[in-house]
Amino acid sequence: MDFSTYSEPQPVHKAPPNSRRILFIDSYDSFTYNLTTLLESITGAEVHVIHNDTLLFPELLPHIDSFDAVVVGPGPGSPEIPEDVGVIRHLWNELPENKILPILGVCLGHQSLCLSAGGKLKRLNVVKHGMITKLEHVGHDIFHKVGEVNAVRYHSLHVVDPYLDEVEPLAWADDGEENGKVLMAVRHRRKPFWGVQYHPESICTRGGGPEVLDNFWQLALDWSRSNGRKTKPLLSNWRIRPRMKTLLEGVAELGRKEEEVRNPVVVGKEVEYLVMENTNLDVPAIADLLGARTAEEFAVLDSASAPGRFSIIASFIPETTPKFHKVGSRAEAEKIPLEPYGSVWGFLAKTMNDNQITTGPTEIPFWGGLIGYFSYEVGVDALEVPLKHRSPTHSTPDISLVFVHRSIILDKQTSRLYILSIHPTDTAWLHTTYASLLATSSLPLTPAISTTTTPTPKPIIFPPARQTYESAITTCKTHLSAGSSYELCLTSLTPLPPPQDPYSTFLSLLHSNPAPYALYLRLAPTTILSSSPERFLSISRPPHQLTELRPIKGTLSKSPALTLPLATKRLQNDPKEVSENLMILDLIRHDLHQFSGAELTVPQLMKVEEYASVYQMVSVIRAPIPQAPLDEPARAITQADLLSKMLPPGSMTGAPKKRSVEILQDVEGHERGVYSGVMGYWDIGGGGDWAVVIRSAVGYDEGKEGTRWEIGAGGAITALSLEREEWEEMVVKLRSAGRVFGEVRS
Repeated sequence: MDFSTYSEPQPVHKAPPNSRRILFIDSYDSFTYNLTTLLESITGAEVHVIHNDTLLFPELLPHIDSFDAVVVGPGPGSPEIPEDVGVIRHLWNELPENKILPILGVCLGHQSLCLSAGGKLKRLNVVKHGMITKLEHVGHDIFHKVGEVNAVRYHSLHVVDPYLDEVEPLAWADDGEENGKVLMAVRHRRKPFWGVQYHPESICTRGGGPEVLDNFWQLALDWSRSNGRKTKPLLSNWRIRPRMKTLLEGVAELGRKEEEVRNPVVVGKEVEYLVMENTNLDVPAIADLLGARTAEEFAVLDSASAPGRFSIIASFIPETTPKFHKVGSRAEAEKIPLEPYGSVWGFLAKTMNDNQITTGPTEIPFWGGLIGYFSYEVGVDALEVPLKHRSPTHSTPDISLVFVHRSIILDKQTSRLYILSIHPTDTAWLHTTYASLLATSSLPLTPAISTTTTPTPKPIIFPPARQTYESAITTCKTHLSAGSSYELCLTSLTPLPPPQDPYSTFLSLLHSNPAPYALYLRLAPTTILSSSPERFLSISRPPHQLTELRPIKGTLSKSPALTLPLATKRLQNDPKEVSENLMILDLIRHDLHQFSGAELTVPQLMKVEEYASVYQMVSVIRAPIPQAPLDEPARAITQADLLSKMLPPGSMTGAPKKRSVEILQDVEGHERGVYSGVMGYWDIGGGGDWAVVIRSAVGYDEGKEGTRWEIGAGGAITALSLEREEWEEMVVKLRSAGRVFGEVRS
């Protein structure tokens, strides 16, 4: 299937902002902001989002008159379960006659509408999650002037017995022997209520997306005009804000005195730097010079393959380099209290914003700033999901960051070396380091990897028990069939033999599995050796900040017979692989639409890329971050805002994210730790780059017990997953990084 012509959905007629309002009721879905952004573009209206349990029906009722229409969004679960739909179930039959207004139900909302009209729910024989289906439709009503529709479906339940007195069918999918004819759209015969089972906001819906939403809006306005309905101003007790409050606004609202919000770092007013042209030095040589093999704490971010270009080697200042740790609810950053900031996110936003430097060598991505990681459980906590498997004695930092004043950047494209410092009056270090690097560059380079042919016995690494892992896959598929999730990213952790020399093991990993987001990070009590291929989030410096995400879903192990064109054909024509990537792509679009509005683009959709040991299907999403008004600097969106709303990575959870995370905690039965989190840097100039912690080994210091090493691997489970194939994919991923520790037996 050729995805090169697909792009972000655009409105048929983009309306200018106006005084109209839409109430959007969200059932904790992970596609919500894709739909609200499209609605805003089509209607020009202000969209107010509430969850289905934000207000009880009697509390919502007085506010209904303030809205021109309601859109009931998709979500996990079943409309037959009150907790899954909350206030939604009261809308269809309990609105007083003088409160009735146009309502559109999408997916779960569609099912709820049909259920209220006497319809019955049934499980599909073959679940449709991330599947693209051609629809039949009536050609009028919300399908007025709509041609061929190829719709993306995310559902395991469907409405049967559609020919009811109360609703009129408008569209169907013919699933043949799988499910027969499936109802895809309806309208209520007496009330201005409509429903669509498919997802009009998905990037792969063609023909029935913006076109149908535009028709709904025009029908809604026509109904209101013909029935004399006029909206009223918002009531004074309506507390829902159409615009998200930034972390800096939150800190400002706390109203703490300046001395309470103290600055924990000291930086100069500008970036001092020297440049060495045409260097023959590589990353191992530079890191060796700075003491990587013996240092108690060290950081290397190495772009060992495309699309990476720059490598960063951090140089810590003994006794003075600030380090920030957060363990559960306890934060340690020279014992800085978090109360003046509201949260650790507020602390990071305020600290980095207050110390931002605006001038420096713009051609390189890092001048200094934060380097470190955020664990998977940081994201779970941000979703307000209780951590079920947290030990009372847990001491590993969930957030571990070091503030880097001194760094060396290697531009592998130009062979140019930058020696930088943002520490006040650090000229002497710059010149001393330059001289040392120059002297080292004149010496013959020694191989980073030993070329000895003497065979040494390798430790045996055993993956998780196959039966246990395949049983977990079956459990995931049961949840998918019930409609609790569309996709579940199941993972496992495998113990590793402790390496004698972690840094040398990292170099071996770079040699055997080069990756664009490789990292060596030693920040006690944690060590990360990573060859990650997946960018989570990059962001350029102000004033014109652009974000990019590169989710990976769809994997084939390389072999001599499998070429890139053949791998591309196999992956792009495999419904399971396409649905995996599509679901995560739609989820990440939702995450980013919270900040970027309608300016998001998808320049690369499901392109197959070649890596050292695998072929992977990669999509690319980009979006600008709006600038804060000059008179309201606290409205600036920082990386802490982005990370706090987008973690954990959607490619490591599934969709909808919150429900999937809850399910995975039960299925996996343990915390993931650093694995499945993100690692990278936040540049003092405002840019940053974060990668997903995959293809990575993590060491945890455990005092007298020594260091515990483990590696994570897994895969996205969909309704089409086969236990055997998912097991094999997990082992392929495990082996790609685990083989430098020993022989991975399957």
